Amino acid sequence: MNELPHLKEISKVKHAVLQKYLPAWEQILSSWHNRLVYIDCYAGAGVYRRGEPGSPIIALRTAKSFLQIEKNKNKEVVLFFIDKDKKTIDSLEQSIKKEGQLPTNLKCQCIQETAGNFVEELLKQVPKLAPAFFFIDPYGHPLPIPVMNKILERKSSEIFVNVMWHQINRDISNPQEHGRVTTLFGSEEWKRNPFINLRGLSREHSFIEYFKSLLKADFKFPFQVRFSKEDKVKGGENRTKYYLIHLSKHWKAVYLMKFVMSKLSQEEGLFYTSGRDNYGQQIIKFNDPMNEAKSVVLSKYKNGDSKTFEQILIDCWEYYFLEGDIRKALQQMEGRELNIVRIESKKTGLKGRDKVIFK
Repeated sequence: MNELPHLKEISKVKHAVLQKYLPAWEQILSSWHNRLVYIDCYAGAGVYRRGEPGSPIIALRTAKSFLQIEKNKNKEVVLFFIDKDKKTIDSLEQSIKKEGQLPTNLKCQCIQETAGNFVEELLKQVPKLAPAFFFIDPYGHPLPIPVMNKILERKSSEIFVNVMWHQINRDISNPQEHGRVTTLFGSEEWKRNPFINLRGLSREHSFIEYFKSLLKADFKFPFQVRFSKEDKVKGGENRTKYYLIHLSKHWKAVYLMKFVMSKLSQEEGLFYTSGRDNYGQQIIKFNDPMNEAKSVVLSKYKNGDSKTFEQILIDCWEYYFLEGDIRKALQQMEGRELNIVRIESKKTGLKGRDKVIFK
């Protein structure tokens, strides 16, 4: 058995996201579907040196807890754990055995294969995949973008991908490693993009925008993670190590992920929003998000505009604001800058089909 890896402080953040997001994802999607699928494309051994759970064990425990709830006992969760290294897969299988007997409606498969090959074959064999959450957390480059786009063609599939900007940036600057970058993009078209001739933050921001533009998700929300002190990188507290990008087809999914990230930002202080207008701004530093939401909403709509609350949420998804921030902003402006026609909610509430009419 290989020596188990050390769990870095900065990597704990990704695991915290899974711990907070997966339970909500399972509860929401199971309202319409009886089968849910989780695919960990770079699973690892399941545990770390000091016994900390890795992403496969987190997903396994979350699924077990979900299926133990009485109303979920007719549901099924399928877990695929992929890693190309046989010794790592052997270690993972041992870690899973230590978790005890699994319920019959929890299927768990450990697969020794490259993630790209397995995912492509899976998509071919399963014409209509059940709602699926793909966790793509590689040591180097993620799945090629063409493969990720095949995943995103499925209506209820989401991707949470770790884009290792620090490593990718080094490869962009090293012609001998350009083949790795070409594999990521699926062609050499990236070499003709302006970011190739940029430096520093300009290259970083241009690359992330280009990367997002090639993905066929309706909602693409990136979160910046900087080096931690443990990395011992000079000036690392002001430099990006990687981006966590959430890709989905539904606006509710992006708001759920933003909620999770916001909570973790307050608890851990490690996340930075990378929305359209606020690269590099730490979420926790915004002391008055409700008033920020108010300013954005008023800049988007003019006198006489009529929008449902749901449409306003969709229009504002790229900003770091949460649903609750926007709701409070609209409620505060009611009677002055706007009127609310309550179709779905009661009294002072505000729900999806309620109409907001701007003055």
